[in-house]
Amino acid sequence: MLDAKQIAFFEENGYLHIRSCVSKESVANFRDSFFSHLNFLFDVELEPDFDSELLGPLINKLRRQDGKRVQHFYQTAKLLSSYQELFHQDNVKDVVGALLEITSDNAIIAEHQFRFDVPNDTEYLHGWHQDSAYYPQDPTGLNSLVLNVSLHHVSPDMGSPELAISSHKEGSIDFSDNTGKQTSIQQYNVCNDIVSRFPIKSLDVQCGDVVVYHMNTIHKSGFNSSSKVRFSAIARAFNALTITSDHSV
Repeated sequence: MLDAKQIAFFEENGYLHIRSCVSKESVANFRDSFFSHLNFLFDVELEPDFDSELLGPLINKLRRQDGKRVQHFYQTAKLLSSYQELFHQDNVKDVVGALLEITSDNAIIAEHQFRFDVPNDTEYLHGWHQDSAYYPQDPTGLNSLVLNVSLHHVSPDMGSPELAISSHKEGSIDFSDNTGKQTSIQQYNVCNDIVSRFPIKSLDVQCGDVVVYHMNTIHKSGFNSSSKVRFSAIARAFNALTITSDHSV
């Protein structure tokens, strides 16, 4: 799946953008499951379209009216079999194997996360961080990856993640626990002085693309200034042979 040039790019820059890695059929299967679940749970009748401009106002309304049910929906969507299948295609497993230098049998893909970032939202933005701070299965961050599958076309104005290029070379960095201080989500943040050492890049991705980050690559949520919700399907891949004995996936 990957050639030597792509692997070298990842090692130098701490990320890799792989186009058309996940089949459009698999994305469509999850899309249909997502909207079927959404329509049933909230008694609405939306067409299965991640680009619908009706979604942002609807999600904001539902959060105000029934935040607990929205949270339940958020947590349940990532457990759907069609969601899990996005990460278990041969192409994705081949990428994981090539970058972690293991066979697919020794790869664990877990810690799934499903994000929907509505336009102009600041409550759920994730500040500068390394994923290695959140996943003690691999404290060094050297034997694991972040996988981000694009479910539709996402341009930088929709808040595509901002990456600090080559920041993974700093290793695992001390962080500040800012959970609950400025947003409603868990925040283990890297200080801005460190981030300022690196060039920042946002990617324009198409449906079915996968962006892989090194677990120590510093990144954050972009701000969605568009009229569409940005949907993100995320998971982490671990080398099963190096997971610490006192932490399970």
